[in-house]
Amino acid sequence: MANSNGWGDGSVNNNIGWGQGANNTIGWGKSQIDSWAGATDIDGGNLPSNSVAPALSGTAQEGQTLTCSTGTWSGSPTYTYQWKRNGSNITSATNSTYTLVTADVGQSIKCTVTATNFIGSANADSNTVTPTALANLLLDTYTNAAVAYSLRQLRTAYTGAAIRVRRSSDNAEQDINFVGGDLDTSSLLTFCGAGNGFVTTWYDQSTNANNSTQATATSQAQIVSSGSLILSTFTSKITTTWTDDRYDLTTGISPNTRYLSLNVVNRTATSNDFYSLGTATFGGGVNSQSPFVWAATTGNINSYMPTSVLHGANNTTGAFIVTSEKNASNLKTIYVDGVALPTTATEAPSAGNNFIYFGRSGNNFITGQLSEYIYWNSDQSANRTGIETNVNTYWNAY
Repeated sequence: MANSNGWGDGSVNNNIGWGQGANNTIGWGKSQIDSWAGATDIDGGNLPSNSVAPALSGTAQEGQTLTCSTGTWSGSPTYTYQWKRNGSNITSATNSTYTLVTADVGQSIKCTVTATNFIGSANADSNTVTPTALANLLLDTYTNAAVAYSLRQLRTAYTGAAIRVRRSSDNAEQDINFVGGDLDTSSLLTFCGAGNGFVTTWYDQSTNANNSTQATATSQAQIVSSGSLILSTFTSKITTTWTDDRYDLTTGISPNTRYLSLNVVNRTATSNDFYSLGTATFGGGVNSQSPFVWAATTGNINSYMPTSVLHGANNTTGAFIVTSEKNASNLKTIYVDGVALPTTATEAPSAGNNFIYFGRSGNNFITGQLSEYIYWNSDQSANRTGIETNVNTYWNAY
C-alpha cells in the first residue's frame, strides 16, 4: 500500500505510525525520517563529532595574535568560535584569531569551537594558554627619556597611539596604535586606502606626553604612498619619508649638562640631509638648542648646544643609528652605528630656548627617512652601547 493513515504498516518502506505513507510518515515508529526524541540519524547522517581537539597556535604574549584551528570533525560541519578568559566569554572575540590584551596576562585563555550541520551542533574546547606580559622594551630598561618618538612601542606601560595620520583622499585623521609592540600597519593601510598617508602627530612614549604636531600638510612626513607602506630603502622596515618637514615641540626639552639623543635614519641623499631636534634659531647662538644635527651639505655631522662642533665626515647613503652624546664632563661625541666620529669637543651648558622643532632647524631640513627619535636629559654614557644594541636589534641598521 502506497499511502496509509493510522496505526500500522504505512508503506512498502516499512513506515509505522501516523502519516502519509511512503515518504511522509508522521508519528511514533520506525521511519526513514526518525522523529524519536534525541534521535541522531537522518538518511544516515550524524551530529558533528570531534576526534581531534581544536588547537591554539601563536605566541602567548600580550599583543600577539593567537589562531584557533577547528580540530577534526565528522559530519561535514561549519564552524564558529568563542574565545574565553578563565571560562567566561570574551566580548566580540568570535573569530578564529584573537589578539591578546593586557587583561589576558596571567589568565587562562582558550577557544571553544562550535561545529554545526543540518542535524545539530556540538562543541569542543582548545588547549589553554596563559599569556605573559610584553618583554621589557627599550624605555623599560633605559628609563627617564625626555621625549621618545618611534614606529615601534618603546615602553610596556605606554598604552597610547604611535602616530596620528592624515589620509590624502579626504584629509580625515586617525590615531594608529601598536599591536604586539609593532605599528598597526593593517589599520594604517585600511584607513589610508589607495591614497597617501601623512603623520600629523608623533606621540611621545616617554612619561612626559611631549607630543610633536604639524598642522601644515606640506610639512608632514609621509608614511603611506598610493596605498602601500613606505619602507626603508635599505632594511625594508617601515619608516617615514621627510622632505623639508618639521614638527613643533614646545615643552619638555631643556638644556642640560648631559644628554643623549638617538636617531634611526635612512640616508637617501648626501646633500640637504638634516636630522635634528632643534630650535627656530640656528647657527650656534645661545638660543640654539639642537642636541643632534646632520648637515650633509658639507659631508659632515654638526652638533649644536649651544656652539657648533664639526664632526668627521660620513658622506654615504644607507641605514644608520646616529647617537649624539654629551657626558658628565661636557664631552660631546657623535656615534654612527656605535662608532665615534673623529672630532669631539667640550661645551658648556646653556639656558637655551625651549621652543623646539623636530626635523628642521632654520634652513636645514631632512631629505631622507626617519623611524625613531629618543632624547634623554641625563647622562647615558654607561648605557649608550646597550641602547644602540637594542635599537639595532629591532631596526637592523647595521
